[in-house]
Amino acid sequence: MTTERSICRPGHGASCALCCCSHNYRAPYAEIDALFERRAALLSQFSRGYLIGAVRGSRSDMTGSYYFRGERVMSDVIEKRVENAFQCPFVGYIDGERTVGCVLYPDEHKCGAAFDCHQVYRSKRFTCAARDTLSETEYTYAARLCGDWYHYGALIHMPDFLGALMDEHPDVRLVSFDARRAIFARIEGFILQDDALHRIDSYFG
Repeated sequence: MTTERSICRPGHGASCALCCCSHNYRAPYAEIDALFERRAALLSQFSRGYLIGAVRGSRSDMTGSYYFRGERVMSDVIEKRVENAFQCPFVGYIDGERTVGCVLYPDEHKCGAAFDCHQVYRSKRFTCAARDTLSETEYTYAARLCGDWYHYGALIHMPDFLGALMDEHPDVRLVSFDARRAIFARIEGFILQDDALHRIDSYFG
């Protein structure tokens, strides 16, 4: 697996797959966590080549869209938080450290790279406001503060809040348990309220 650090995989236990709609589930973290574990275990039963071939075979020559309907892969689902948004069936844990990402391309993930992605349309350009605006110092702070994919992925899309946190708590090691709990509650509220966070068209234009 690549060790290259990026805003998607900054280390410190954090990772992000928001552009794959990793948070678009009407469920608490524990249920999504269990789903991603089950999905990774299921997909490990198939060869990567077989899965990629099945996805490519579902692509429309006319529109460039994918119409993959793998029943075993897509049968274990949780209700969507935003109904007109997407849930990629290939988002899951790609290692034993709960790094969230694409199970099809776990070793090839680089920001902005063009993948033969289940939900990317032909000629669409990937964009990410967090990647395009945050400095490495900022997203590394967020990674060290959160230490997980669920809160980190949302926090890097809250630039004003992240900036305020860095001003208030310049040394992330000194953030108290109570302060961290309040910060996480604020992030969780953002996940519930901001529909654009969950729509793939927010990341591809």
